[in-house]
Amino acid sequence: MPVLSEGSHSEVPLCPTACAAGPQQTENMSTDHAVTAYLVEDNPVIRDNLVAALEELVPMRILGSAASEADAVRWMDTPHPRCDVMIVDLFLNTGSGLGVLRALQSRNLSCRPVVLSNYVNTDMRNRCLALGALQVFDKSSDIDELVAWCAAIPPPEIAASAASAEDGAGIQHSSDIPNSSAAEDAPGEIRATGVANAADAAAVTE
Repeated sequence: MPVLSEGSHSEVPLCPTACAAGPQQTENMSTDHAVTAYLVEDNPVIRDNLVAALEELVPMRILGSAASEADAVRWMDTPHPRCDVMIVDLFLNTGSGLGVLRALQSRNLSCRPVVLSNYVNTDMRNRCLALGALQVFDKSSDIDELVAWCAAIPPPEIAASAASAEDGAGIQHSSDIPNSSAAEDAPGEIRATGVANAADAAAVTE
């Protein structure tokens, strides 16, 4: 099973074939027909291995990456291509993945947020779900599940067609419906920005 580890730079490649190809494959994939993603990950080895695996196995086009909360938020506020998925680590160079989730939740973006981290327990999972994460994956054991989840996202043209049909029938889009597990399992929280950032830093500090 593919494994990612943040303990050192000797991570086991997620997919030997994909890793050999490297992230340059991104430029060769069609933005119009591939599912797209943005990565928030501060470990360059993990990031490159993840890019290669997603491009090889989904396939997915990676739009770019950020190593800090501030860089991720800056990307959100800058014109960019359609983003289908944002994959967020909790530990970052500065800031935290919780802050990234909160920023994405406050913006009118269609990007689906998911968390990929080594720091996954019940409390942290619930916090992530409360902040809009659709799934929380463990780097040490859930890479296959992440790949399968991304592969299940319909291509843009199919999603657009389905959305158009639903609009005609007056059906609410699934992207507009809150994650049910978050509503049931995690208490909502509304905090001032400064307080929230301090709580995020404490929550993801080992």
